[in-house]
Amino acid sequence: MERERFVLLICQRLLDEVADVLQRPRLSRWISAAEAATYLKALRSLADVLDDPSEVAAHTRSR
Repeated sequence: MERERFVLLICQRLLDEVADVLQRPRLSRWISAAEAATYLKALRSLADVLDDPSEVAAHTRSR
């Protein structure tokens, strides 16, 4: 079977969010601080890190 390729794109804001979530106490039973650091390091090295997107006003669907 042929493997498909993709490009992983991420921005600093998303990396910060992932880091914050991985440090939450309720996740400590599943992932250690060292594992979280390794995961973030892998994301940074494997992904193309782009500039944070500009702020966009939130919209909701009308019913």
